[in-house]
Amino acid sequence: EYVSFYDIMAKIKSTFNKKSDQSEESLIKHYRNKGFLIIDEIGVQFESNLEKVILFQILNGRYENYKPTILITNLNNTDLLKTLGERIVDRFYENKGGVFSFEWDSYRRK
Repeated sequence: EYVSFYDIMAKIKSTFNKKSDQSEESLIKHYRNKGFLIIDEIGVQFESNLEKVILFQILNGRYENYKPTILITNLNNTDLLKTLGERIVDRFYENKGGVFSFEWDSYRRK
C-alpha cells in the first residue's frame, strides 16, 4: 500500500470524532499489518508529539513483525534522524536495510 503520512494522520484524527466507525487503534493496526507499506511525505507533518507517537507505533510494529517498509522524504539524513528519532532510524539499518539518498533534481521542475 502507498500512502502519505499526512493521509494517515488525517484518518487517525477522524477517529477522534465520537461518530467515527473506526478507532485510532484499528487504523494503527491496519498500517502495522500491511504486507508492504510505502509512506510518502515523511517530514511534511507538523512534528507534534501525537504524530511522532503514531509514526513510531506503526514503524516499530512493522519492524517487530518483519514487515517491509519504505519511507519517502525530501529530508536530508540529519533532518530525517531528527524527525524519526535514532531508535527508528537504527531499525532501518538492521538486516541489510538502510537509508538511501537519491539526490537528483525534481522531475516537476523540468
